[in-house]
Amino acid sequence: MHNVQVVRYVHTVSVIKMEGKVVGGKLHLAGFIYVRSKAQKSKIYWDCKDVRSGQCKARAITSEPTAAGVVNVLKGLTQSPQEHAPNREESQAEEKTQTVKNEAAAHPEHAPSAIRRDALRNVELPEQTALIGTISRTRRAKLPPW
Repeated sequence: MHNVQVVRYVHTVSVIKMEGKVVGGKLHLAGFIYVRSKAQKSKIYWDCKDVRSGQCKARAITSEPTAAGVVNVLKGLTQSPQEHAPNREESQAEEKTQTVKNEAAAHPEHAPSAIRRDALRNVELPEQTALIGTISRTRRAKLPPW
C-alpha cells in the first residue's frame, strides 16, 4: 500500500489595495492567472484557470480595466485563497506572448523573426517555431475573407 498525503497550498497576501493586470483577456494577479467568468454592472468576476479542471476553487472580483489593462481587485487572494503555488513564469510567458500578438497585428510589414527578436530580448524560449506560428495565425485572423 502507498501512503498518499494531500497538501493544500494556501497563499495569502496582506495588502489594503491590490492591483492586477488584464493581459489577453486573462487576469494576472501575484503570479496567478484567472479567466473571465462573468461581468455584472461595473464588476468583473474571474475564476482561477484551474477551476474548470477541479484543481482550484479561487475566484476574484475586479473593477473594469483601465486603458492600460490595470484593474483594482475588490476580492482576491485574501478572501479566496489559491489551492496551489503561484506560477510567475507562466504569467510572464503569457504577457510576452500577448506582446508578440499585439506587435504582429500592429506591424504586418515586419517579419515574424524580427517581431520575435524585438519582443523577446533577453528571454529564453524553448520553442521559437511555435511563436512564429502564433504570429502567422494572428495575422491571418486580421485578413479579410476571400
